[in-house]
Amino acid sequence: MRAFKKYFLHIKQVPEAQHSIWMLSGQFLVSVTAFVVTYVLANFVSKEVVGEYRFVLAAYSTISVFALYGMGTALMQSVAAGSSGAVLTAFISKIQYGLIGSFLFAALAVYYLIVQGNTPLMWALVLCALLLPPLEAYGLYGFYLQGAAAFKLSAIFLSIDRVVTTLAVVASVFLSPKLLPIVASYFIAHGVTIYILYKISLRKNPPNNNDDSELLPYAKHITYMSLMSSVTAQLDKYVLFFFFGPIPLALYWIASVLPQEVGRAVSVISGTFFPRYVAMNQNVLIPVIRKLYWYSTVVLGAICIVYYFCAPYIFQIFLPQYQDADGISIVLMFGFGFIPYYMVWQIFSAKKNVPVLYYISIGEPIMVVVLYLVLIPFYGIWGIAVALVSKTLVMNALAIWYLYRKRDVYENNI
Repeated sequence: MRAFKKYFLHIKQVPEAQHSIWMLSGQFLVSVTAFVVTYVLANFVSKEVVGEYRFVLAAYSTISVFALYGMGTALMQSVAAGSSGAVLTAFISKIQYGLIGSFLFAALAVYYLIVQGNTPLMWALVLCALLLPPLEAYGLYGFYLQGAAAFKLSAIFLSIDRVVTTLAVVASVFLSPKLLPIVASYFIAHGVTIYILYKISLRKNPPNNNDDSELLPYAKHITYMSLMSSVTAQLDKYVLFFFFGPIPLALYWIASVLPQEVGRAVSVISGTFFPRYVAMNQNVLIPVIRKLYWYSTVVLGAICIVYYFCAPYIFQIFLPQYQDADGISIVLMFGFGFIPYYMVWQIFSAKKNVPVLYYISIGEPIMVVVLYLVLIPFYGIWGIAVALVSKTLVMNALAIWYLYRKRDVYENNI
């Protein structure tokens, strides 16, 4: 009991630990809402509509990269360094570059109308074209708050956004379980919510007069790096949708929901350390990251093992129509969830190590594409799962190599 009390008091004295608790609390609620949406869609909506809905979200994730995807990370770095006034520049840039995404969505909508004759999907894509610029601009509030180390507020706002959008999607499913109402309810509810949260964020944490001349160039660098990875991140969905149809995509998405939520939790935790990374000297930073990496490895490994035993029951009880997806989901947990290397890659963003970021952003997608080309033709969905696990193992090996390859260098410089 004394040991637990001592450990708890130690946690309270570590800022990043407190921030992680707040962000994880918000992420927990986000994960719960994601599971609620998954449950409702899986049990009350046809598999064809579920697959098309997931395709629209995948297309948005890819096309939104052209709205200066890297601006969020760049803004977080600028705010953490004391230039919170850069948020206004970031907002305007997001709107301007978001028009590129609108054009691409419009072109995709025309294709599905003329070539495919899929009118509901066409209207869903038109809606994305109209809403993308403001959604991307007002969505900067989260990066702004994290750069200002306002993690408690960021977690609360993220939770509010997800609860509102979840309620909207669930309501639309029971009113009209079709593609356009579901997509419209999601994006409109999300847009109204983040507009309000953006205004409150700037009121709670007023920006100063310091702009950052490096904001836009750095945001462009990160965006260029993300172009290939953004496509490969959704490539599994595109392959399934175009070559196998919406039903296999629906099955794959249902199988990947919980594993991806674990991955997002890791991303959230690593983000809470970002402001400290910016301020820390490289010689001090490396040994700290080593400890974080191995702690994360143990925790994530335990989660994967527990999920191995729990997944069959989760699908049997909550997702009976997709019960044959439990095996794929277990493998995907190791692919999406076992990612302690995220803790290491944050170093390069915090220190603006552009060359290394380019290597990672180009090398990882190429590796994924090669694995897909080799495995998918023979194993289908299982090929995607094995490819993701293989990629994760390679990235973790590289992270370990980096942490211990640098040891002699920084110790000689102390």
